[in-house]
Amino acid sequence: MKQHVPCATRQDAILDLIFTDEEDMIDHVESLGPLATSDHSLLKWNLITSVREIESRASGSLNLDYRRGDFSSIQSELKNVNWDKLFDGSSTDDAWYTFCSILHECEIKYIPQRIKHKQQSKPIWMSHKALKLLKKKYKAYGKYKSVGHPAYKKAACSYR
Repeated sequence: MKQHVPCATRQDAILDLIFTDEEDMIDHVESLGPLATSDHSLLKWNLITSVREIESRASGSLNLDYRRGDFSSIQSELKNVNWDKLFDGSSTDDAWYTFCSILHECEIKYIPQRIKHKQQSKPIWMSHKALKLLKKKYKAYGKYKSVGHPAYKKAACSYR
């Protein structure tokens, strides 16, 4: 673990800490001085990460249909590979990359693709509980806006 805070954050002590397991993950930690309501210093730093792009899916996208895959052909093709010769002298990362690329080629060759139609679904970050509560909120708002709802009729009658 690497501790990235080089300066005191409260008087002469380092009380606020930033730990990472990679030394180059945090760049340029600086103290912005104490807050008006506290004697702790405010810290600012740059976090260096890599971003993986997720392709946007249109109304229909191609997915592999593993239920109809020809796994016996994949198995026989993988048996015919001379793994000792292929991995000889390779680093672990290179061997893993080679294995994954061969397996991916077999998937493309022996597993059919199907079109998956996009259904109306919740965002990836939203839990099912949050979705349920959101639907409940919309339903309550719909009742509030409905002229035929008993609560609306009661309120309208008492207003006249």
